[in-house]
Amino acid sequence: MDNSKKTYSKQENETSKELIEKLSSKTLVKNFLPAPIWGIIIFLMGGVTAYAFMFLTGYAFSWAIEPIRETRWYLLPPMLGMGILFVILFKKVVRQKIQVLELMLLFAGIVLLMFFLELIDYDHKGGGIFHRADGGFLINFADALLPLAVITFYLHLELTSRDYPNVFNSVIIIGSAAPLSFLVSIKPFTKSFIRVIEVNDLIHAYQIAFSIGTLLMGIYGIYMFYQVFKEADTFTAELASALNEIGAFIILLSFVISPLGDYFYMWNFKINIYNTWLFTFGIMIILLVYIIIPTYAYAFPFNVYEIFVVDSGGSTYYHKTIEIPQGVQKLPDATLKSPAIIAIASLVSELSGARGKLRSIMMTDRVILVNVIENVVGIMLADRTSFFLKRGFEQFINEFVENYREEIEMYSGNITVFKNADKLLRRIFPFVK
Repeated sequence: MDNSKKTYSKQENETSKELIEKLSSKTLVKNFLPAPIWGIIIFLMGGVTAYAFMFLTGYAFSWAIEPIRETRWYLLPPMLGMGILFVILFKKVVRQKIQVLELMLLFAGIVLLMFFLELIDYDHKGGGIFHRADGGFLINFADALLPLAVITFYLHLELTSRDYPNVFNSVIIIGSAAPLSFLVSIKPFTKSFIRVIEVNDLIHAYQIAFSIGTLLMGIYGIYMFYQVFKEADTFTAELASALNEIGAFIILLSFVISPLGDYFYMWNFKINIYNTWLFTFGIMIILLVYIIIPTYAYAFPFNVYEIFVVDSGGSTYYHKTIEIPQGVQKLPDATLKSPAIIAIASLVSELSGARGKLRSIMMTDRVILVNVIENVVGIMLADRTSFFLKRGFEQFINEFVENYREEIEMYSGNITVFKNADKLLRRIFPFVK
């Protein structure tokens, strides 16, 4: 009787696991509603989340927050929250060696330092940001860090979808943020930057450009996370993208509502605006996504179709079909017979001498990445490349060679010895089913 119960319990657990895996493999876009509908839903969820946060802090708990608004204690909760997330993210980056999270870690560190400097030099906080009435060096340097934080976040977004930052976007965002940061940082040491024009006048001009650039970057960030959501092949990647969209929306909203003042009325409720807390809340949502799913940094707003790992003689160690290109039938060796892969096979012998180098082969509507490490050749077929995609692909091939060094040396044609490479691939690329 006991054995039958144990058997039934075991079968029940296995069925539950299979059901969970089946449900998690389904995607919202491919199995339920079109991506634009989900985009609208996520946008509305961002608005509801932001309003709920402002209602809780600005109305329900304003009795506790309002008395400390003009004191150092007001900055302490955001700083502690950012500090905890920064330490956790740092451990993730070091332990899991996810190099592409370096910019997000730098972004979190800059915001944390900004809060810290503002906290210890709070006596000079009078006046608006970038225009402290009697600001000292530390408070001005804290202000100067905000544009640098925006630059690092912008670069992270750009390198997710491109090999290099877009020139036009960079001129608008970096071209306004970098001079503003410089001018604010030197403000305590000089009264004028140019003989006639006052530093404050220059700061004001660059601040307008910076505000426009930040607004555009916020919209661009929401768009980028939506594109990743649309192209995701797993529910996990979709959920992470949706949360990042909500976080980016809240950060953008904190900039948009900053001119409103200290409060606003909605549905007969007077809601105090604690913009620093709202801004930090949006950042913390995004950081939590990268902390819980660090490899989300390798999720991209375009399709990756196939990954091959072969030896310099052309024998296949590992092959994974991630997405079927349009117009290609889902047959066992359909893509292996494609001209692109045949061309790569002919180049393998030449490329095997270029060890440790990653090369791109551009096609009409596809790009092929080839990475050679020792006698192992990694091949990836994708819509296009990006800086982070290349870093992730290099990490995958490096770890593949390290994990299967003995199997590679003794390889006799049995590819089942590499079957666990799927786990390695999913760990690095969360969009893989």
